[in-house]
Amino acid sequence: MSRSQSPSWDTMTSNSVALLPLGSGSGGGNWKSNGHTLLSRTPSPYPPSRVNGEEDTVQNSGSRGLRVGSGNALGSWFKKGKLGWWLWNTQRGWISLVSALVIFNIGSGLFLVLQNQFIMRTGVYKFGFPITTTLLELLVIEFLLMLTASLSRSFSSTLHSLGLSHIIAPGPTPLKNKKGPSKWSVPMFEDWTSSGIFGFDFRLAQIVLPVATIYTAMLILSNFSFAYALRQIYQLSRIANLPLTVLFTYFWANQNPPLSVTTLSSTLTLTFATVMVSIHPPYLFTWEGVVGGICSSFFAAGYPIALLNTYKKVLGNHPSHDRPEHEEEILIDPSNTVYFQGDGKSVSRAHWRLLHYTNMLSIILTLPWVFMSGEAGNMSRNCYILDIPWFWFMIFLGGLASWGTFVGGWILVKTTSPLTGNAVNGLQVTIQSVMLSGFKLPEWGWTGAITGWAAGVWYMLGRRREVGVSLWGSGDERELLWDGDGVQEDGGRTGNNEPGEDEWLVS
Repeated sequence: MSRSQSPSWDTMTSNSVALLPLGSGSGGGNWKSNGHTLLSRTPSPYPPSRVNGEEDTVQNSGSRGLRVGSGNALGSWFKKGKLGWWLWNTQRGWISLVSALVIFNIGSGLFLVLQNQFIMRTGVYKFGFPITTTLLELLVIEFLLMLTASLSRSFSSTLHSLGLSHIIAPGPTPLKNKKGPSKWSVPMFEDWTSSGIFGFDFRLAQIVLPVATIYTAMLILSNFSFAYALRQIYQLSRIANLPLTVLFTYFWANQNPPLSVTTLSSTLTLTFATVMVSIHPPYLFTWEGVVGGICSSFFAAGYPIALLNTYKKVLGNHPSHDRPEHEEEILIDPSNTVYFQGDGKSVSRAHWRLLHYTNMLSIILTLPWVFMSGEAGNMSRNCYILDIPWFWFMIFLGGLASWGTFVGGWILVKTTSPLTGNAVNGLQVTIQSVMLSGFKLPEWGWTGAITGWAAGVWYMLGRRREVGVSLWGSGDERELLWDGDGVQEDGGRTGNNEPGEDEWLVS
């Protein structure tokens, strides 16, 4: 099957999803042409169009004159998809989006550390069963995924107005030759069929199983180390996370072009800063906690890369009975033919299915370990707090924090790169060390914390330079990252928007 040409921007509807070229490699997420870099990790669901020679307009619901920055009232930003278009198509908007994701992930990670510490070590009940805690939090994540999908549909009109319609959970894919309604036609059950986002498809389960295995091992080993070692020892045992991510990005993700000296230097500086901020006597530890932390570092480093690669496979897994008629065929990868649905629901469905199948398979993989580790029998004999509402409320809060790190981490990795996702975890370690110590760190601890924050800023500046985005912009809110004719506003002309021999990635 031959590669098809990209549709013209002027012929796309308001619900079309932009298709931007992306070079091989999962770190950095950029594509270079004629010496210029195009930021294409997360293109806007509302691509800009050229009208009367102007490049800063957007098509949405038939409207062609919407300019970023126009309108006197603040409410104009929340109408006709203006906010979403600004976030994905302008430099300041994209920087704001990434900054919000970084803050959200650091906050969720801090909340999760506090909750797990309260549940397993310092709380009233001290529930010292890390594998069972992992299972219970995974169950809460699955519940919150279903709740989030329902809420996204309930507020679909608001999300459309904000320009965030691509996050609305899609309904089940209609099957051909379906004979009338069945007992699954009730809306609350349709999502649990094989064509729904919360159903079970054996083919998709096989695709997601490797990343679910990595995710399960990471969670179990991390919680095991956290339960049986002091927080400082837990942080030190996982210190190899960032260096391993750099190695996996180079060898596994085929990073091309390779990481710059600035990125490598800032990453190593952040690693050493994490060591300094975690050195805090007394050095009391158990070998179980240290070994669990060291082993979890390997899985934590490979998890975001595996998750991103699995997403591409899930996106490419569209059986023929899921394709509506008159659907355009677009070659996403030389080895896979992806039938992209013009209304963007295929991309949204891939996101939701990836999160659901990863979490659901992790629950299935974790459940046997609760019995094989002996925690189930130990709880039946020695645990007397399972009927206390406060304990289950703490478990729910821990699951809520886990949901934030699970969903927010995936969005951050998809928007930036796997290395950036783990670099944010390094920043979280420096911040949580300062907060949980009551701002009473030794001299070397404060040196490590300040060095880590400086390394984070250094990393951010280096990565923005690599993808060709100015931190402060040029002072013009209408400055675009990408337009339909391949013009980069802060650079020169990069050529037309035809794919040529490069891969296409639907984001």
